[in-house]
Amino acid sequence: MYIVIEVDLQHVREKKKLWDTLIETVQEMHGDFGHAAVERGFRVKYTDEKTNIAIISTSRNTYPLVASSLPFVEKVGQSNVKIKTLNVSGSLKHCLLFVKKHHKKCLWESKEGKKAKPK
Repeated sequence: MYIVIEVDLQHVREKKKLWDTLIETVQEMHGDFGHAAVERGFRVKYTDEKTNIAIISTSRNTYPLVASSLPFVEKVGQSNVKIKTLNVSGSLKHCLLFVKKHHKKCLWESKEGKKAKPK
């Protein structure tokens, strides 16, 4: 499973910091079982500092553990952050399609100065 998240990446320069923080949060929420189950197949696949988008991947079995832990992440390194889940998909291709639509929508909103759907 792939999860598209929005997080302030200006202060997070390395994928490793984000990965460590997410794994620690899963450990806090679900204990040693959660940590052991999630750690093996958990990856930060993509980060973009300009758009504050990150894509993380996890196995289908451990997806509920990761998804339930995301709202409880408060700090990455020394920076306060808030993680917002934007999309969940079964393939990286569909995640990237969502990211493309999301960027298009954000550009449209910033251009028009209001929330409207592009035609």
